[in-house]
Amino acid sequence: MSLPSPPARSAREAFGGPFGGRMGSTNPQSRGPRGRLPLKLIVGIVSAFLLVSTVPQLAPAVRAGLHDGTRGTWVATTKTCRKSVCIWTGNFVTPGGHVAVAGTHYAGPIPVRTRAGYSVPALFTGSSGVVFPSTGSDLWIELVIALLASMLGLYWATHAWVAQRLNRSAQPGVLPPGDLG
Repeated sequence: MSLPSPPARSAREAFGGPFGGRMGSTNPQSRGPRGRLPLKLIVGIVSAFLLVSTVPQLAPAVRAGLHDGTRGTWVATTKTCRKSVCIWTGNFVTPGGHVAVAGTHYAGPIPVRTRAGYSVPALFTGSSGVVFPSTGSDLWIELVIALLASMLGLYWATHAWVAQRLNRSAQPGVLPPGDLG
């Protein structure tokens, strides 16, 4: 008959090796975030995407906030649903009955009872894909906040790299890689 082994005195002994990641580890392979993307790279990519998607929408949203644009109606034509989200596409029609822009989205609340042919008073500000409520829109506030957040994220993610590149190029006699003088 064999005697039971004594209980482990620490987590390291119980699990047979380094425990807890980088802290206290003597294994060189467990040091550093292997296999993970750096946080600054992720923040930089997300911030750049947010900046690129925000900038084109800002001017039309500001014009809608100022009630500046062509007044008319938005007529719902097609409803597209994915999972639990449905998006209506429609046409912007001038007061004379002329379809000025086809295939637009309405940047405002659409009633639940909306069906094809339903019309809503709208304001066209020059962005080909979006019309706004005729009463104006506060979307520009959200876009300005997104723009500021994206700029702060890009600054945080790249400021050390940019400073390093500028310092390297400012040193006399040292050319940045790729410069032949």
